[in-house]
Amino acid sequence: MSRGQTRSFLARVAIGAAISMVGVTAGCSSSDNLAAMNPTTASPVSDSVTSTSPDASAQATDTASAIPTDVVGPSASAAEAAPPPGTVPLPTTFITVDQSISDTVVGHTVAVSKIARHLSWPDGYQAQSAAFELVAVEMTWTAGATMTAPLTASSLAILSGSTYPNRRDLTLDPTLTAAGWTVMPAQLSPGEKLTGWMIFKVEPKDAASLALQLTRPAVRDASTGTTYAKEVVTLTLVG
Repeated sequence: MSRGQTRSFLARVAIGAAISMVGVTAGCSSSDNLAAMNPTTASPVSDSVTSTSPDASAQATDTASAIPTDVVGPSASAAEAAPPPGTVPLPTTFITVDQSISDTVVGHTVAVSKIARHLSWPDGYQAQSAAFELVAVEMTWTAGATMTAPLTASSLAILSGSTYPNRRDLTLDPTLTAAGWTVMPAQLSPGEKLTGWMIFKVEPKDAASLALQLTRPAVRDASTGTTYAKEVVTLTLVG
């Protein structure tokens, strides 16, 4: 073999050895990659994916413990049972009357069953409580159906010997309603009937006599053209 052929042969051997080394190295890398993908040989990774980190758990625990447990307000029934502002005790003893009055034209009738004197004033009424007495009257109104004139609360007053008639007072109406007492309306239409309570502010306090007065103003019968004069009737309550 000539010297030139020898050199060519040695060069091919060197190149072949180099290629073999590269194949071995590549084979090792491929085996490692396959091992990482093989679930039987790779290290487990499911815990790092599914578990909650310790910091997140602590934060969730702290947040839950910070939620107050006493955040439920009063029940609806308790709120409904609360008395209205200015509520005072109502009387439990009464004076029996059982009498009635009526006018002779329209036919309005007011029947009084009983009364209660010296009702308590709410707080903040010191001046009025010093001069006036609250008197509650239970009555039945029957509005006459002869004419179209209504029976009104403003037509009623209590006479006590004072200069002016004593009129209705609305201060305790919410108290009566809360206690289940029927409060008389401002008026009844002809033919209607109702039993309930009305409170009067009376001067002077502790009057020896009390009388209920019904005033029916003058009315004109449109069907006949007849005019009827004002009529005033009274009913003794006390004295």
